[in-house]
Amino acid sequence: MVKLFIALLFVCSSLLADSTSLDSTLNSILGTKGYNANKGLIDVVFKQKSNYYNGNSVDVIKVMQALENNKLVNLSLKTSQDITLNFSTKASPIFLVKILSDALRNIGYYKYMTKESHIIGSEFSWSIEYNGDSVIDPVALETELAKSGCHLTDIQTANPASWSYEIEMNKAHLSVPKLDLTTNITSQRDMSEMWIDVSGVSKVSIDSNRANSWYPSIAFYDQGLHLLKVQKIDSKTSSLSIDLLLNTVYMKISDLYSLNNIKNGFNIEAQASR
Repeated sequence: MVKLFIALLFVCSSLLADSTSLDSTLNSILGTKGYNANKGLIDVVFKQKSNYYNGNSVDVIKVMQALENNKLVNLSLKTSQDITLNFSTKASPIFLVKILSDALRNIGYYKYMTKESHIIGSEFSWSIEYNGDSVIDPVALETELAKSGCHLTDIQTANPASWSYEIEMNKAHLSVPKLDLTTNITSQRDMSEMWIDVSGVSKVSIDSNRANSWYPSIAFYDQGLHLLKVQKIDSKTSSLSIDLLLNTVYMKISDLYSLNNIKNGFNIEAQASR
């Protein structure tokens, strides 16, 4: 009888904890005022609480998607204004900024500025600001972040124009082409630096398109995007062969003077594997 009572108590406590956790997430996203004003509809939409969990944690993206589908959250603002987005993670600051910058660009956001950044213990936070009449859709942002092995684990709103996100980056990687012995990489006509995953090779050759005027600037990074080496050549170059340091994971190809010099692209081949 005692064991049965303890088991029932444990189940009830777990259910209460789950409910409290989901309610806490909803409060964080909607704010207390928004949550209380829509409590009736919220109870209907989130009746099956277990659908909004991933293991023991609330799946904030499923919650956000349900809120959007039922028009319980509004990402549009009444007027154009300064919008602040705060991001935090326990990963490398450089890694966070690179992955987020790529994700934001892929969903059409280019014009923003860094508002502030902080490192407190093992946590890094980065705040950006842009002017607009709508907040970036967290579901669209999550889709892009997932391509790099990252996920939003918490969403909070201080007001309609100020949102905060916590990002889990334990399996983070850059969503860039990966070079190996069986796959050459040919870049398309572009006006940006070229990033490549070279974690599986030890030597590469780079052939610049003959229409380029390439003055090489090549940076090499480890798994956490810590800079290992930069190779620069102040003369017009058509091809290079490079031996990579053992812990090189990413390579960035650029130009000393102008990205316009390399807009016609490259052909990159692996010459030896690790």
